[in-house]
Amino acid sequence: GAWPASTPTIAVRFVLSDENWGSTPTVANLQGALRAARYDLVLQSDANVWAPRDYLRSIVSELVSEDASLLSSMVSGVGERSVGAAMENLQLSAYVAPACCVALKLGNVTCVIGKSMLFRRSELKALGGLERVKDSLAEDFLLGRHYGDNGKKVL
Repeated sequence: GAWPASTPTIAVRFVLSDENWGSTPTVANLQGALRAARYDLVLQSDANVWAPRDYLRSIVSELVSEDASLLSSMVSGVGERSVGAAMENLQLSAYVAPACCVALKLGNVTCVIGKSMLFRRSELKALGGLERVKDSLAEDFLLGRHYGDNGKKVL
């Protein structure tokens, strides 16, 4: 059967986003999801992200215990099954992750990567929502900068 039918105790909603809202599908999809979200905590995660069983519990705990407003997880590429996936994993593990670590250690810059971001919807709304980044590339990084510029803790 279909996935929602096979997990009747989990509330599932499918959202059709306005593809004309902003210049990137990523932001349009996130905007649609935010409109449909039931709770304040929002986890945005790309479709090709694999997370361990305790991932949600772990990142929510970190966000709360660190009194942070936005949490982005470090990336690594594993489990490729094609040449294209191997190339993407190489880019993530050999370039993106090390560059983020260098930026943090040498420049005190937290690189927010939208492959997995946890934030409070209420805080995003108070900061102006996605309007600020709807026509930008690297909207994830820009959101992180915007949070930081407004005194919010970004992990």
